[in-house]
Amino acid sequence: CKDLVLEILGHDIWIRQWGKRKASKRILAIPDYQDNAASFDRLGNLIENDSSDDVCLVTFDRLGCGLSSKCASHQWYDVGRDAFVAMAIVDALEWTEPFLVMAHDRSSATAITIASGFPHRINGIVCIDSYESLSTPNESIPSDIYYSYEEDKVLITSSSNSFDTY
Repeated sequence: CKDLVLEILGHDIWIRQWGKRKASKRILAIPDYQDNAASFDRLGNLIENDSSDDVCLVTFDRLGCGLSSKCASHQWYDVGRDAFVAMAIVDALEWTEPFLVMAHDRSSATAITIASGFPHRINGIVCIDSYESLSTPNESIPSDIYYSYEEDKVLITSSSNSFDTY
């Protein structure tokens, strides 16, 4: 496996990768809220040792977990932010073709959020031990994700932690 740190949306995000980044089958694995990238070590090693060069598995330490940086005081930890970070990782990896999202436990909500907000980028989701459901009505999710993502990019580049209106 290969470990690296990428600057993603103003944060250092620790990433672990098995296989070649440009493989035709790409999987983004999102660990549970209290886990880190090591959650997928066994699977990653199996993929790397038992498959052709045609599979790439990438996982990461979520913001505030493991070796990734923490959010600033005016930022937050939630499903939306995890989705934004995950998509920014995929963009940094230059994954332009659709990929599979795999998530464990509560991060399954992040996988579902990504798939609903970016259906043209995703070719499937796998939710392992998922129990959390989304509280947003299904028809609202795609537009909420898109506009929140655009809004969040502005907040991340802002040096202020106070705003005139919300």
